[in-house]
Amino acid sequence: MSKRLKSKRGTPVLPTPRNYTDPTRQGHLRRRALKKVGGMVRRISKPIISMLETIPRERVSNLAMLTNAAEYSYQVDVNTYEAMTKIIENVLRQEYLNGLDAYSSEFWLQDFLRPSYEAGAAAADASAITVTAGAGEAALANTVRAVVGSDTFNLGRANRIAVVGSRVFEEMKGLTDSARSDLSSTLRRGIEQGKSVQDIAKDIRERVRVSGSRATKIARTEIHHAYRKGSRDETREINRVAFDDSDFKLRMLWFSALTSTTRRTHGRRHGKHYSEQEVAQFYGEDANEINCYCSQTQVLVNMRTNEVIQQDLLDQMDEQRKEWFKEDPADLPEPG
Repeated sequence: MSKRLKSKRGTPVLPTPRNYTDPTRQGHLRRRALKKVGGMVRRISKPIISMLETIPRERVSNLAMLTNAAEYSYQVDVNTYEAMTKIIENVLRQEYLNGLDAYSSEFWLQDFLRPSYEAGAAAADASAITVTAGAGEAALANTVRAVVGSDTFNLGRANRIAVVGSRVFEEMKGLTDSARSDLSSTLRRGIEQGKSVQDIAKDIRERVRVSGSRATKIARTEIHHAYRKGSRDETREINRVAFDDSDFKLRMLWFSALTSTTRRTHGRRHGKHYSEQEVAQFYGEDANEINCYCSQTQVLVNMRTNEVIQQDLLDQMDEQRKEWFKEDPADLPEPG
């Protein structure tokens, strides 16, 4: 026989995020990571430009310049180009990959992915215990405590964090390879066109900034992904281990940032709850993960009656969603 869920109005079991523009509350990690990328961009340009300045060159005659001929003639051969490409590859790998050939816990982004994942997992644990206790299910709450505190459960979490880091490492490796090709082509093209060192250096800095923008997007996206992945993974494991024989299941309550740049497809999910599989499926489609600040947390649902213990909170979020759509013009552009 199913049990009714009970909660006291005015004392919500689940506190709302303090800042709706940053539902995952990982902004501090995001800002630190982006600052680190900015330092990488500055350091990558310097050795490449220094190498360029060592290449012997001579200025062509004024007559040649009047006929749109090259302004400078560089003394380069195949070996010179190979050496330049190697330097470019080394500096990019050192900055974007820590000089690593394969994924390692020393990968720089892991310093941001790990705490973000752990924060999402911890939030899931706390929510699971709190909402279960709030439902009057002390036995289930104690079961959740035992599960999330076990060595086996924590080992599984460590393995899942490593999987996240490995996937992001491969993304940065792809970025590194494309940046190497781009910068090598930029340098070669500038030399063949006879551009001045100053002009080629300007082109190099611009192309490095482009790769830095991609690195920024990866870092920003993946830090938030790690938090949400931690929350989903933990929810799935708690449902599997602790709630398997229960009427109850944890579902994922969607928090949207509800800002001027929030995509309408994301905003309309605010205050609604989904299974962890449904959340993962949404993020696997249409670049929904990129630059997304949304967050999900746990609500306890009686799967026989569809009752939600935090219904008061859901009602509040429903009003927030309606208010945002009322203020938000229908033709609002949807940035990435």
